[in-house]
Amino acid sequence: MKNTIKTSIRAIIGIGLAVFLIKQVLNYSGVDIAAEFEECQKEFLLFAFLGYGMVLLLCIYRWKLLLDVQGVKLTFFTLIRLSMIGIFFNLVVPGAVSGDLFKMYYISSHSSGKTTEAVLTIMLDRIIGLFGLFLVTSIAIFFSFDFLLNTSPEIRYSVYLIGSGSIAGVIGFILIYYRESLRSVPVLNRITILLKGILPEKVNEIVLKLVAALDLYRHNLRVIFYALLLSATVHLSLSFCVYSVGKGFHENVVGLKHYCLSTQIANAITAIPITPSGFGSRDFVLSYFLVEGGALKEKAGIIPPFFSIVIAVWSLVGGAFFIFHKRQAG
Repeated sequence: MKNTIKTSIRAIIGIGLAVFLIKQVLNYSGVDIAAEFEECQKEFLLFAFLGYGMVLLLCIYRWKLLLDVQGVKLTFFTLIRLSMIGIFFNLVVPGAVSGDLFKMYYISSHSSGKTTEAVLTIMLDRIIGLFGLFLVTSIAIFFSFDFLLNTSPEIRYSVYLIGSGSIAGVIGFILIYYRESLRSVPVLNRITILLKGILPEKVNEIVLKLVAALDLYRHNLRVIFYALLLSATVHLSLSFCVYSVGKGFHENVVGLKHYCLSTQIANAITAIPITPSGFGSRDFVLSYFLVEGGALKEKAGIIPPFFSIVIAVWSLVGGAFFIFHKRQAG
């Protein structure tokens, strides 16, 4: 009962904050929503919608690769169903892993005695997704130094902070993967022991689970590399989706390079589970970056909310999968 109340309060706060941030974006821009939709090029918006669907399929295929290595053989449609239901729960329950918890629960009954391996693939899939985000963010920042040198200090310092975190994430992933080799270096071994004593218990638990997940693939480096490549493709594709939305609303000032940087920074911010699926926080950051990149306020005010609508619609599709699943179970 206590957990239910706590989750409900968190959901109400998260949804309220998301609505507040989206209203701030719309009010600041002064956008005429009806006029923008009347004049938009709907084929670009449709492309963004379908493109996001392809992104979801790439994520599901990435998970399937990880499961196949462990001998957990599920049909692709089953994985689509599980993943879409997970996406639906990410929408209705604020939290970075709310949808993953459902997938872990459900996969345990479909893993043919390999529950631990199946559950760890979900964790590894999440980590690989973050690694892909860190990697693409780092590259986007590298190619946007000209913009960063001439933008406001607030933007510059926030990007450098996120970029530093991204680089640290990439380095941390590599160090964990090659930890056995690095243990032979006395200095690094002492640093590892020191960090273990300093870091919070929760962080140490996450590292241990990541180590366990990576150990499952120590002899399948090719799969890890392929999954990482898919993750980078996913995050680049999201940039193209947002760019397509911009073109649909006749935003012709900001270049694709800046859309890539803006999208990655906004997605990096939404990795912090403040609002459901990052709604509101993504809109606010993305809108701010588009304005800094030269977009008119009206365009920067309509592009992020529409992209949120795209995400929400696909999440509601996940809700339809959940209803169908409940009826089958009943």
